[in-house]
Amino acid sequence: MEQAKRSFSGQYYLTAIGITALILTLPVVSSFFFWLYFITPLPIIYYITVLDFKRGSRLAAYAAVPAAGLILVKTADVQIVFSALSLIPAGIIIGQSINRGDSIHRAGLKGIGAIILTWLVLGVVFSAFSQVNIYKAVLKEIDTSLSIAFKSYSTSPGLTPDSKAQLKEVFQRTRE
Repeated sequence: MEQAKRSFSGQYYLTAIGITALILTLPVVSSFFFWLYFITPLPIIYYITVLDFKRGSRLAAYAAVPAAGLILVKTADVQIVFSALSLIPAGIIIGQSINRGDSIHRAGLKGIGAIILTWLVLGVVFSAFSQVNIYKAVLKEIDTSLSIAFKSYSTSPGLTPDSKAQLKEVFQRTRE
């Protein structure tokens, strides 16, 4: 897939950086925009395929820095910065794969690998700096979520005592 890469003005780059930074920061402003995190790789893939790898990935970095700063100012929560920025490498890898002419399936698998690797690295970094065992924190969060779900389901009107007992057993087995 050889394309002649076009040349763009500085205004184009500023707009591209702004759009990407907006996608990264809007979910912090309002939970209504949380879904934007899932499309984080898309503008990066676009810029890498339309420009080239070097300019597209540089553009992604230029967008990530102000976005991370805005997120930290707004929330002061490093976890949100990690979650917001964790999909950027996937966009870079997928864009690079598309430029190389890889199939969509192969590019997608590389993107999934990039996400897994990024989350593992960020988990280790977060654990090291926060003195929190990330594995135990995830297990605790799952346990809390299961407890809340059980309370919610068990108080539902119309459940028979037999159904409640079965529900309790299922949740207890799941929590073990």
